[in-house]
Amino acid sequence: MDLLTRREREVSHEISRGRSNKEIARRLGISPNTVNAHAAAIRQKLGVSNRTQIAFHFSNSEGVPSRSPSPLSPH
Repeated sequence: MDLLTRREREVSHEISRGRSNKEIARRLGISPNTVNAHAAAIRQKLGVSNRTQIAFHFSNSEGVPSRSPSPLSPH
């Protein structure tokens, strides 16, 4: 995530919360087209092709596990 600008990290955070471009635009005070441009830049910088992959990258960079451990796995 160090590749991303502050605003791109904000957009990534909102994407990871499942928000639409319109919702993100309202929350950040920017236009939906600007959100779309940020999302495209994020995808390019991270080498991913969709919003789900952006969310996965964001979650992993924030220290959130990508999936919960199996209840049978040792801690």
